[in-house]
Amino acid sequence: MTDIDSMKEDDYIAGLALVYAIAQTQSLPLSTEEHYRMMRMCSLARSTFEPADLAGVVAQVEYHTSLAVDMNFPEGEDATAEDEIYENDYECEAVLIRSRRAAYIKDAVAKFTKPGIKKRASSKDITDAAITRARVAQQ
Repeated sequence: MTDIDSMKEDDYIAGLALVYAIAQTQSLPLSTEEHYRMMRMCSLARSTFEPADLAGVVAQVEYHTSLAVDMNFPEGEDATAEDEIYENDYECEAVLIRSRRAAYIKDAVAKFTKPGIKKRASSKDITDAAITRARVAQQ
């Protein structure tokens, strides 16, 4: 596993494509064979990215597809200590990403509700403003 900054672009794109494939596959009724393949894709994605990087890629895919992505971490007897540590790190980063997104949306709402601003903003306007602020903040 490598850090996104040091990954080869081709490896990053392949990993990103894998997460998009997982999202699309999970949105369909799964046969036993498709379920097995999707579980293998989840395993491959986890081995491609560090936990924090995977959380960012999943958040990006969820934003672009409007689909929730379940990375299907091993559970019970199938889970190793390493799997559990990876899942905890992933979940922590996912929570941070969601909380940052919520803060940007809250800031955008506050800007539209300041005294003196008479414009009525739709929720789409507020979300678009928050996303723009988030993208600017990440650069």
